[in-house]
Amino acid sequence: MTTASEALGAFAASLRLDAVPDALVAKAKDHLLDTIGVACSGLAEPDALAVGGVVQRWGGIAEAGVIGKPWRLPAPKAAFLN
Repeated sequence: MTTASEALGAFAASLRLDAVPDALVAKAKDHLLDTIGVACSGLAEPDALAVGGVVQRWGGIAEAGVIGKPWRLPAPKAAFLN
């Protein structure tokens, strides 16, 4: 039985950019830019800095980066901060 994650991964892996309508590609770019902008705008917020400090102290294997920071954290923790 295929999980939803596996099905989504297989779909994404087989997708060709030329098969996606131009309007959808443009919209996806807008959403990506918005996500990066929101992540960057919160970098200096006191609450975000406090949470980041706590998450860093939890430790673990450095697997993934945190947007706007030189930190490498376990992937779930980096995803949480991002």
